[in-house]
Amino acid sequence: MVDKDERRIAMVMAAQEYIIIHGLRGLKIDVLAQAMGVSRAKLYQYFGSKTGVIQAVVAYYTDFIDQLELPATGAAPTAFSQRFFDFFFEDMAYLGTTTPQLLSGLRAEYPELFLALNERLQTREQQERAYIQAGQAAGVFRAELLPDLVLLQNQRLIPAMVTREFRFKSRAQLPMIIRGYFDQLVATLLREPHQAAAKASWDGQRIQRINQKYARISLQAT
Repeated sequence: MVDKDERRIAMVMAAQEYIIIHGLRGLKIDVLAQAMGVSRAKLYQYFGSKTGVIQAVVAYYTDFIDQLELPATGAAPTAFSQRFFDFFFEDMAYLGTTTPQLLSGLRAEYPELFLALNERLQTREQQERAYIQAGQAAGVFRAELLPDLVLLQNQRLIPAMVTREFRFKSRAQLPMIIRGYFDQLVATLLREPHQAAAKASWDGQRIQRINQKYARISLQAT
């Protein structure tokens, strides 16, 4: 039996997936409730208002961003390669879902929530930059890398590669695309002695969950 917390999480994720595609402009409470698979009364029972739903969606992002700590200066070299998948997975999860529709809607209709999310994303970017720089100092990442270019590459490529258009063009399923990009990053970012440990950090179950999420988003976009 699904408990109240599990049901609430499922409702938040359904709202998030709808907003990623359709945005927030003109979003009616009845449409939002339908997207979440509940009645209007049930939405009010769990969240109190449409604003309560949006706050919960933003909290879902910020909590996800906050839960991962990356190795920093002074960590053992093995820590950087063993946590490489975590760095990769978090970028896959939030860079592909913080769409222009979501961000522009937050900026226009919920500016305080937009600022809170944007601040968290900037902090996360600083942490990722520090992770790469510390990994370079530890001899794990290639010394010639420019950390900001690595971050920019993920910011640009990940949202593009999870789209239906790219999957159609590449004639590949999303799990294969994700794995191919991961292996490419390992080969180009890490020095050869550390590549095997980074590849061993791969977690197929977590990738399967994110693949299912993007599949649901693609269905809504049709």
